[in-house]
Amino acid sequence: MIHTELSHAGRYTAVHPHLGEIVEYLKNLPSDTALGRYDIGSTGSYALVQRYETVDPSERQLEGHRHYIDLHYIMAGGEELVLGNGLPPHKPLGPFADDKDVQFFADGPGDWSCVLGTGEVLILFPEDLHKPGCHRNRCSEEVFKVVVKIPVVT
Repeated sequence: MIHTELSHAGRYTAVHPHLGEIVEYLKNLPSDTALGRYDIGSTGSYALVQRYETVDPSERQLEGHRHYIDLHYIMAGGEELVLGNGLPPHKPLGPFADDKDVQFFADGPGDWSCVLGTGEVLILFPEDLHKPGCHRNRCSEEVFKVVVKIPVVT
């Protein structure tokens, strides 16, 4: 997991061969970008531009991915993400859905949270379970966010 501001995300380009291009894409993304899915060059990565209201953490489930790294970038607003450290001791709530690259998990002991505000980035690897879209400061808030799905490189 990497938590930083978008303006500093270029420091981490050695982590993945396409991260530099993705960071530049986000830095140049207009603040009035329409909601939807956008392919990013020839990287196999894509951006999901979203707008939603945060909810109580009890209304979300931890999720994990196998084929994609998630990069969460807050363009406006803020949210809290509940995080789980790896899979054990988190109990799967169902099978892995390969077509959606997601599996959901029950909360586990030792879960913690990370608050993201405008201009911040959180990069989550397959071992980083996460529950996005939660209230920060226990109240609902509108979030304008981009989630970039980055193929795992082995």
